[in-house]
This record gives sequence, structure tokens and C-alpha cells, in this order.
Amino acid sequence: HDNVPGQVRVIGRAASADGVDFSPVEVVLRPDYAFGDPYDTQFYGMQVFTYRGFRLGLLHVFHADSQVIQPEWAWSHDGQSWARTYAKCIPLGDEGAFDSRMILFGDVTMTDGELVWLYAGSDWRHNAFKRGQVTTAIGRATLPRKELDAWVDSLPQP
Repeated sequence: HDNVPGQVRVIGRAASADGVDFSPVEVVLRPDYAFGDPYDTQFYGMQVFTYRGFRLGLLHVFHADSQVIQPEWAWSHDGQSWARTYAKCIPLGDEGAFDSRMILFGDVTMTDGELVWLYAGSDWRHNAFKRGQVTTAIGRATLPRKELDAWVDSLPQP
């Protein structure tokens, strides 16, 4: 059911001064099975943006058994040490909705009143694509800036 059996997807980072030569990849987020992550938890990717001295991450949490990707919040002060919140940053759509199985974030922008992000949503499980039998579309999600500020205020400040 998993297309990389025996492997675990994690989040890594590498640095480059010129965009050509990079440092070795350092893993910055991995599932914590001792803390209680289900053993099928993996990380598919993370969309990162800077806000009020934080790096905020929209972490794509992948569950290999159900083949679902559900984003949750992560944060960092320096981009190297990351903390997971285990809080979903957007709910999956209802059964049958275009985003009922997978949400992957794209562009993030901030207006005066809200955080806005575009995302790709799918109603098919990760490894269950059948041409002509799935819906994939682009969605637009928003979060009022006052709610984002209240959450950021609750985090350890830089």
C-alpha cells in the first residue's frame, strides 16, 4: 500500500550560499513514534513562511495505511530546530469533496486581515489514482490574522 515500503519520509534542510552547492541534508522533523505518532506517520513535505520572527510550517502529514495527507502546524525560531503542534491547520473536506483525502499547500500570502493560501486537494488516496475516477482541484483557504496572531502569541517568543 506504500510506494516506498521500508522507508520513512522526513523533513530535511540544506543550506547554500550560491544556490548551486549545498550542505549535507540535516533531518529537522521526523515522526515521533515514542511520543505517540501512529507507526504509519510520515512527512510528505512542508510549506514554510516567515511571520513575526517565526518560521511557520504547514507540515504535510502522510499516513501510509490510509494514504491520506492531512496538514498540521509546525514552527521554528531559526529554521533548524522545529516543533510540531499536532494541530491541523485545515480540515480535510467531507466525504466526496475534492479535498477529502489529500491537501498539499502551495502559495502563502498575507493580507491586512488574513493569511491566504492556495492548495491542491484530491479525493483519492495517495497510491489509489485511477484516471477518470478522481477529482483534483485547487482550493483557497483563509485564516483571520487575529487568530494567527493569537496562536503565535501562545508560542515561546524569540
